[in-house]
Amino acid sequence: MVSLLVVLVIALIAVAIAVSTRGGERVATAFQNQQRAFEAALAGLEDAREQLRLARYNTALTVGNYNSQLAQTANGGTLVNSTRLLNFGATNGFTNGTLNTPFLGATSLDSASYEVFLTNAALNGETVTNTTDSDDTITLTSFGSGPNRIGFSVLQGVYATDPAVTPPLLPGLLTMPGPDVNIDLPNGNASSMSGDDSGSPPKCYATIATTTSTAKTTVQSAMSRPNNYSTCSPGGTGMASVDNFISGANPYGGPANNTPTLQTGPTALTSVAYLNGLVAQITAVADYVGTDTGSINLGTWSGSTCTSPKIVVINGNFSMGGNTNGCGILVVTGTLNMNGTPGYHGGMSIGVGVVNRKGGGNGVINCGGMLIANTTSPAGFPGLVGTPTYSINGRGNSSFLASCSGGFTGSLLKFSRPLKRLSFQQVR
Repeated sequence: MVSLLVVLVIALIAVAIAVSTRGGERVATAFQNQQRAFEAALAGLEDAREQLRLARYNTALTVGNYNSQLAQTANGGTLVNSTRLLNFGATNGFTNGTLNTPFLGATSLDSASYEVFLTNAALNGETVTNTTDSDDTITLTSFGSGPNRIGFSVLQGVYATDPAVTPPLLPGLLTMPGPDVNIDLPNGNASSMSGDDSGSPPKCYATIATTTSTAKTTVQSAMSRPNNYSTCSPGGTGMASVDNFISGANPYGGPANNTPTLQTGPTALTSVAYLNGLVAQITAVADYVGTDTGSINLGTWSGSTCTSPKIVVINGNFSMGGNTNGCGILVVTGTLNMNGTPGYHGGMSIGVGVVNRKGGGNGVINCGGMLIANTTSPAGFPGLVGTPTYSINGRGNSSFLASCSGGFTGSLLKFSRPLKRLSFQQVR
């Protein structure tokens, strides 16, 4: 009898331990699923912010507000009032409980899921249900559900186009501020540069824009085949496509009344402080900041459209080789080496002021411009940029063009501006 009682007690203890362990596992699983639901909702916010940045521009990459996106979300009706969670009905990361069209439909994330809704922001006299946007500010509400619909989280953020990042429009296809330039241009007949943006009416950009008559003469002397360089009228073809972009007194001394023939550029491009500040602004919102790893996503170019521009800042030297392609803004604080047939679409800003483009092939730089600035001041000109370097050789069909299907140039620098988060809250 004693033995039976001992066995019974042991069995009861084992059952209690098993029940307790099973309960602990369920609690741990529920907590894990809730955490995954939160992470899914957070991923939804970031995904929507990036997609909204891209959707904000039409195929011609002209700046617009969020009216079309808000109207599409309203789906012919009224935007859901996002100030209260109950207004979304039974919406979760898998299911839409509203009559609105989600900005991002149910999207799987490692067995979890998120769904994101777009509404206006209650700022500057607008309400969250307004489909007319006048301040470039919107609200994103992200629903996250854990695996097997266990776990639920809702996050909400208010976003606006970041006004702090304002890269300048470049006055030339290749802009090289400084007292003089170091430049080695190709002697092959296939290589070409054109500052004609093919717009209607066209804008005539210098193929190479400088800041002094000395630098302009240096560039023209390096043009062994002037017919390879062109822009639209009044620059035309040849040496006339090279131009100074500073209007009035030149910061390096130059002519007292310098008048650009083509596009006038900001004097600030000769300021080391301005350029360092610009690099800091871009770095603060970049998609990637770091050193050259050899496998950096520089953005996606599809046909004639920049489908996924990236803001990339490389601290130090950077090499683009092979069939590397990218679009957006690329800032390199060291030497930029382009070997083989790489292509880039958008703006490229250089810190140390050295660019080497070598090898043949069909690499194309277009739909933007390149700024080569040496932020080391020369003797006698404190605070001003020094002499930049651009060297290109090879006999391939490599080209440098202002034009692309959108009919714009240099402007991609401002089209990649990200959305800044103004507020954030966990609703559930």
